[in-house]
Amino acid sequence: LVYQEFIEWMSRDKELLAFGSLMHHQKQPYKRLVDDWISTMKDKRHRAREIPNDGTFEREYYLKNVRLNRNPNHHIRFVPDGTFQNDNLLYGNTLAIISVGKHLFVTRIESAEVAHSYRNFFNLAWQSAKSL
Repeated sequence: LVYQEFIEWMSRDKELLAFGSLMHHQKQPYKRLVDDWISTMKDKRHRAREIPNDGTFEREYYLKNVRLNRNPNHHIRFVPDGTFQNDNLLYGNTLAIISVGKHLFVTRIESAEVAHSYRNFFNLAWQSAKSL
């Protein structure tokens, strides 16, 4: 559901903000989610800013796949490895907090106030994160 929501959000020329860890995506069945995301971002109309951890896996994955997409609206900056332990997606007034430890679960919060606060948090992290 969350994946469909943010794809629809970006289809309306809106920006997705994402921050988190990709370490869990190295294994199936989660690897498919990142592959689907990279494929989705081939569409030049889709806009996203992402802040992943600066781990070896994340850096190699993004360097290889994001550059192949050549989407000028897909921007990535890195924070020190280990900063994030889960994934977070922010679109409109929705914050999706995704935990993919032993069990996958999503906490979805729809609130203008929460989205505003997390958007500010994201922008602060964006300013201090390192460019790709």
